[in-house]
Amino acid sequence: MFRRLMMVVALVALVFVAVPVRAQSSGPAQQAASWIRTQQQPDGGFAGFGISSTADALYALAAAGIKADDVKVGGKNAQMFIEANVAEIAKKPGVAAKFVLAELLTGHDPRSVAGTDLVAVVNASYNAETGVYGADVTTHALALLALVAAGEPMGGKAVNATLAFQLDDGSWSFTGDRTPLGGDTNTTSLVIQALVAAGQRNTAAVEQALAYLVTQRNADGGFPYSQGSEYGTASDANSTALVIQAIVATSGNPTAGQWADANGNPVAALLALQNSSGAFRYDAATPEDNAFATYQAVPALLSRSFPLEDIAILLPAPAPAPAPGPVELPNTSQPSKPLVPALVLIGCAGLALGAGLRRRAA
Repeated sequence: MFRRLMMVVALVALVFVAVPVRAQSSGPAQQAASWIRTQQQPDGGFAGFGISSTADALYALAAAGIKADDVKVGGKNAQMFIEANVAEIAKKPGVAAKFVLAELLTGHDPRSVAGTDLVAVVNASYNAETGVYGADVTTHALALLALVAAGEPMGGKAVNATLAFQLDDGSWSFTGDRTPLGGDTNTTSLVIQALVAAGQRNTAAVEQALAYLVTQRNADGGFPYSQGSEYGTASDANSTALVIQAIVATSGNPTAGQWADANGNPVAALLALQNSSGAFRYDAATPEDNAFATYQAVPALLSRSFPLEDIAILLPAPAPAPAPGPVELPNTSQPSKPLVPALVLIGCAGLALGAGLRRRAA
């Protein structure tokens, strides 16, 4: 109950920060959402990089207020695609975690998808010795996001494991490698959102991560995968959108303060990458419409951070039956246990954020 109350308080505070940005970006976001609808395939899924692109598209449609079940091609919607492909989705915990969020956002039960419990799939990837879900930081962060959103308890070592992956400069790397300068904006932004969602906003780890992101800002206000990266240092839509989400998640304003100057800010830099079609391009040097860049841009433009805030309240985990016996009041003389931390789009070697953000084509 306390965690939910704190989430609601955080949401109310976020509204005052997010409204100016949403007012500026609502029109472009809706244009992008209209373009996304054109990317739906005859099987109900959405074009992009692998099966999890459909989850990314659903995040964008939900952020834009579009009811996904009503979006169809030839009578098939995304839920039909998910149910038909759930066996493939369940093969990798990072993909399963993304679809836990997608199911919650579209009003479906991730614990019962054509007979498959996707929440159980995520839980099964937990290593009790290391405290890690899956095989990389992105999958781990996505798992935390999914479990928080579904109202599911997470492994007792999961938060400490997350913090142990942080590099000295405040960043996180996709693989968890702690080689100096090996971190990136994408993984770092995702982990920030995961930690905030789990109640870890006011921690040194999150503050250090934000400080790292400031160092990655380009002159135009946008962000690359990382400064000095082999993927280039130009601002790209995916990285910039993820950083915006991290800023919003920490109750910051991406158009002011340390994120903005006379040359630009992250929101303006992202909007500069929108094509006349409504879609976004990956960066200024690749002018074609990019599905994944567009899916990522919409939630950011609408100031929605993962797990798109309200879904944990909409569909909590089933409460266990109360044990018989007298009711015991809590001992208020003892400090409460810290909230279990953790919450983060998308990539996992073609299945989520990290890897997906490294490519230029959808």
